[in-house]
Amino acid sequence: GRTAGGVISAVTRSGANAMHGSAFEFLRNNIFDSPGYFDGGSVKPFKRNQFGGTFGGPVIKDKTFYFVAYEGLRERLQSVNNRTVPSEGAHRGVIGTNNVGVAASIRPYLDHYPLPNGKDYGDGTAAYSWTSSNPTREDYGSLRMDHQFSDKHYLFGRFTVDDTEANSVATFEPYLAVLK
Repeated sequence: GRTAGGVISAVTRSGANAMHGSAFEFLRNNIFDSPGYFDGGSVKPFKRNQFGGTFGGPVIKDKTFYFVAYEGLRERLQSVNNRTVPSEGAHRGVIGTNNVGVAASIRPYLDHYPLPNGKDYGDGTAAYSWTSSNPTREDYGSLRMDHQFSDKHYLFGRFTVDDTEANSVATFEPYLAVLK
């Protein structure tokens, strides 16, 4: 008590004398989705498939059993990204109604920011939005083997693999180009 914490029990299923298994498929895509808040009223391309199955049975009846599980994930999601950038006027050295100019030492940094494509906030900043794609592939598998030596003695082993490739989009950071 009085501290944060938790107990987690992980259990893997064992094989049995009878062959048994299961399979599943979950599909989600832009046909079933509604537009997000920043999507401008249109649904962005999206496809997500989760699929897999299990299979187990005997190697040696009443003695040795196996159980295999697999799950795959394929996802293609296009998302809208929003950043605040210097306004078009700020690129020219104008903020609001004041012409403040742009120092030569600041120009290289300012030129790395794109011109805004959204609302001008009137304080030298404006909105910039763009879409990006984040493809993901994941393959997860688990194999368990059990052997029962007697009513009181048994041994099991488990092998698990999780192979993932996820390409996330870097956030818009224009100053990195200047620093390199």
